[in-house]
Amino acid sequence: MPVRAVLLDLDDTLFDHLGTARRATAAVLDEEPALAAAGLDAVLDENLRLVEAMHARVAAGAISADDVRGERWRRILSRFGGDPTRGPTLAARYRSAYAEREGLVDGAIELLAALGACGVRRVVVSNNVRSEQEGKVARLGLARHLDGLVVSADHGICKPDPRLFAIALDVAGATASGAVHFGDAWLNDVLGALGAGLRAVWLDRTGVAVPPLPHVPTVTSLRPTAPLVDLLLRDVGSGENGVR
Repeated sequence: MPVRAVLLDLDDTLFDHLGTARRATAAVLDEEPALAAAGLDAVLDENLRLVEAMHARVAAGAISADDVRGERWRRILSRFGGDPTRGPTLAARYRSAYAEREGLVDGAIELLAALGACGVRRVVVSNNVRSEQEGKVARLGLARHLDGLVVSADHGICKPDPRLFAIALDVAGATASGAVHFGDAWLNDVLGALGAGLRAVWLDRTGVAVPPLPHVPTVTSLRPTAPLVDLLLRDVGSGENGVR
């Protein structure tokens, strides 16, 4: 069956969250000697670890992003010998620096434009809150290349829950058999999509050691554009995986 819709993850698939987080964390270190002494890599690793540990409640709409940010930076300061009462201050600084340093994964616009030229629907499926993701999409020029944005907090469910993929398919006007999902998170994007009956293509930009599934194509970059578009739009029944 020809592919009628491509569902896409946003963070670290189209939007460069890791790069943006690194740049924003570096800006915070410039204002906090205890964290500067610990070093950028150590603070960034702790920041990303806490984001992963705490994000699910935000993505489900159970707690505000601002509350989580303050708590996260209190924990980071405690971990590296800083003053935890400065957590909310550093959280605000990080938030500001993050917004100022946002960037796309190389090739994101070109990929979406090429998919649009092929006449397929492009719908983002993201574990986050709408204001956060709508802001990224608008500021970075993605909005005109998308046909829909489905975010977990609107529905109180997160990837890999198949119900979120079902909602995205409704937005795209497609069935699971006529769609493919593309994302970087093995559990949320690959296993989640497979569990919802979609074909999945995995973006592995960082060389994550995950046991491969032979029927899941793997790419390491959004470039070159044309082969990736061909891979995403390959007929579901073709029997070709195109793993590379």
